[in-house]
Amino acid sequence: MQKPVSADLLVAKLKQIMEREASQTGRNRGVSGSLTEMGLPDMVQVLWHGRKTGSLKIRAQHQQGEIHFVEGQIFNAMWGTQRGEDAFYAMLSLTEGTFALDPNFIAETQVIQASPEALLLEGMRRVDENER
Repeated sequence: MQKPVSADLLVAKLKQIMEREASQTGRNRGVSGSLTEMGLPDMVQVLWHGRKTGSLKIRAQHQQGEIHFVEGQIFNAMWGTQRGEDAFYAMLSLTEGTFALDPNFIAETQVIQASPEALLLEGMRRVDENER
């Protein structure tokens, strides 16, 4: 950069350097854990209320799936061959497995229109019925 430097240009360059450094050092990796320690309904509530964006990747029962969040709203879910709400409901019953949040993921299209609250209520109703 040549002197004198405008404040806007300096701020933009510093942001760019900090973002590049964060991605290289892994500061934007998100979180991961066990579904035994923190269940999927709890994770969904945290991401919903925190208005988080990203992809929550689930691995369990030799399968894998994803739930895509945009500002706390659930845009899509995939579990095996299932897509949308059916995939979300199938994953809610998981009690063992792992999860990892990729905060850098950007969902392209919204497949699920229901609110996270409505999805959780319906999903837990289904889990309860299946246990009877």
